Amino acid sequence: MYTKPNAPSARQPIKYPDTRTFMTPRSNASPAASKRKTFKLDELEALCREQGYDITFSSHQGVFTLSKAGREEWVWIINPETERIVTALRALNREQWREVLNYNILRLNEEFKKAASDNV
Repeated sequence: MYTKPNAPSARQPIKYPDTRTFMTPRSNASPAASKRKTFKLDELEALCREQGYDITFSSHQGVFTLSKAGREEWVWIINPETERIVTALRALNREQWREVLNYNILRLNEEFKKAASDNV
């Protein structure tokens, strides 16, 4: 059976120009219905604010920093599994971000205790 060279086959993704996303012919869900696997920066900031912390991303340095609101102490966001600084939002999925934030909040609280014991 001959098909035109420009005709998409059943296995090629179809591009929807109005949404700029790709879907395979077998998927029934619309592009907006799929849940994102990663946080957006404003969602991550809101998650930290709920717990009383501030997270900032320095695009110049490519790093995230975490600090307590109104305090000078801060820590870089470090992935506990790799012991490396997290440099991108998409480096971690939502569950991994929650684990990383909990780990770094504990690190920051240790910095507070260390600073308090140094002042005494």
